[in-house]
Amino acid sequence: MVALTRGIEAITQQQQILSLIDLIVSECIRRSADLGVLGDQFMAKVEVPISGLVNGRSSLEEATAQLKRVFDKEAPLNEKREQQLRESELKVLANQKAVYYASQLLNQQMTGRQLPMFIIFLPQGTWFEFLQQVFVNYGVKSKEWQNASKLTQALIWSLQPASDPAKRQDVIQSLPDQIRKFCSKVTFDTQPVQMSLADLESEY
Repeated sequence: MVALTRGIEAITQQQQILSLIDLIVSECIRRSADLGVLGDQFMAKVEVPISGLVNGRSSLEEATAQLKRVFDKEAPLNEKREQQLRESELKVLANQKAVYYASQLLNQQMTGRQLPMFIIFLPQGTWFEFLQQVFVNYGVKSKEWQNASKLTQALIWSLQPASDPAKRQDVIQSLPDQIRKFCSKVTFDTQPVQMSLADLESEY
């Protein structure tokens, strides 16, 4: 219709209605009404100028200006929500990596060894969670993770029959205090691990 009434060149020129559609798509592509109350509120604000345009209450220029005001006002909030989403996703990824590295460390130390029931339950519970926290807070290349790895190795070794009883006795006597000292230096809550040390000492 535009080509018939205004010539073929008219449809090759930038159309304001297309600019409006681009604006709506670019701003609303990450939004939907199923995002909860905030999503409902945002969609309601967008629908007002669009409805005015469709019903003839607003011109194309007025609807475009109204939408731009809505999007400009929402921009800081949208940026904040996107940042929160990124942080949440990064946290999930970090936790998944923590589970992997903690599991890998424990499997390396426990596979093929005869272990008492206590040491089987401890790594799969309190100590497993503890290793994850070390990983999340410090990373796999940190000295904290290296220290936690050494403590894990010593913990499991100390609860096995040893070919060197004297060395095993030295480890048994020093390991609980080494774990307490390590716990005192980290920045997260270590109370569950420290409470389990009494069980470890009784097992010795």
